[in-house]
Amino acid sequence: MCKTIRKVLFGDLHNIQEYEEYFSEMSRKGLHLKEVGMFFANFEESNPQYLNYRIDIAKKDNKEEMINKHKAEGWSFIDEKDSFLIFSTPVGSGLKELYKTPEAQKLSLRAAMKDIFGGKATNIIIGLIALIILVVIAFEKIRISHGLYIFLTKEEIGISFVFFLFSLMRSRSKKRNLLKIEKILDSGMFLSHSGDYYLMKSKFIFRNITFSIITILLFGSMIFKMYQGDSVNLTEISDLDSLPMVTVGDIETMEYQHENRMTFSSDNNIDYGNVLYRDWSLFIPKENTLVQSVILYDKNHNRTENKPFLTADYYLTRFDFVAKGLEQDILVRESKRFELKPIELQSKENFACYGGKKGDTIILLCRKGKQVTLVIYSDGTVTVEDLAKIVAKKLDYNDHTINRLP
Repeated sequence: MCKTIRKVLFGDLHNIQEYEEYFSEMSRKGLHLKEVGMFFANFEESNPQYLNYRIDIAKKDNKEEMINKHKAEGWSFIDEKDSFLIFSTPVGSGLKELYKTPEAQKLSLRAAMKDIFGGKATNIIIGLIALIILVVIAFEKIRISHGLYIFLTKEEIGISFVFFLFSLMRSRSKKRNLLKIEKILDSGMFLSHSGDYYLMKSKFIFRNITFSIITILLFGSMIFKMYQGDSVNLTEISDLDSLPMVTVGDIETMEYQHENRMTFSSDNNIDYGNVLYRDWSLFIPKENTLVQSVILYDKNHNRTENKPFLTADYYLTRFDFVAKGLEQDILVRESKRFELKPIELQSKENFACYGGKKGDTIILLCRKGKQVTLVIYSDGTVTVEDLAKIVAKKLDYNDHTINRLP
């Protein structure tokens, strides 16, 4: 009884010439193709033979007719997979091609391709619709997030987009392989039947490893993001100076006491004052939001009328271009509520700052290197310019202490 050897099928049978050469090479080594499955090919181990393998592609409702036709001409039918039919014959049999002319093979191939991929008009329409849907969904998500870089702070690039693009690329690759064959036949020549299987195999492995790495990275980052997001009451933080954003203690010289205050965020979710929210994303590995509500006391320890309320968003990005993009997205978003103007600070390299005031509320957007911070401060005792200097000093301090990314 002959031994059956199973081998992995790399790529697919759309690489017709590569697989014709590969199956012939296996036969010369004593492994003769008997069956092809979805991921594996079964070979029967026997004496080495010199066999020519030919792979035909046929319309699904015409496969039996094509099999019988080629068998009647002397070809041995091996197996079929999808629209592909595999035949073999000894090298000395006198049989060279499945078709009498390249033109006949081209017409058969074209009919099979239309059966598999549809007509050109259909392909164009489907491709355009898929592209439009992809673009619309992406732009809608970015629009809701008020910009691409703000979108990166809220969610990872969708896994569905990656799978959709990979599927589209595979389909295009298959069709491209068959179009190359059609072009050869259209020139009046038969195929060489000697494609480089090992090069095709290497490309297939590289593409799939790349896709797997991207998928694992996206899935991993989404899971990591779920576990990284949390919130902590400021009373549980022993040293507020250790935080990367400014706090009321950095801004005011007077003594203060935290006040319990309930506010509503822009997303209509309830935020309780004096809380630090922490989050993470692949391109912005440190994202903190501080909500702080206090009562100020004068030097005689008497309660003043000032009740400052601070919200400070802080982002540490992985790349400079992300920080610059995030800065511009936030600037556009916040300019709809405040008139923000550039603030020039002396001796500040790689630093950009925009500030404005509406009533008793100061808004400040600053970027230094990979750091971006948005500060909204109400009912305080400082000016916009003074607050800008305080924020700049904090960002300078961060550069030398806590912001070393791995």
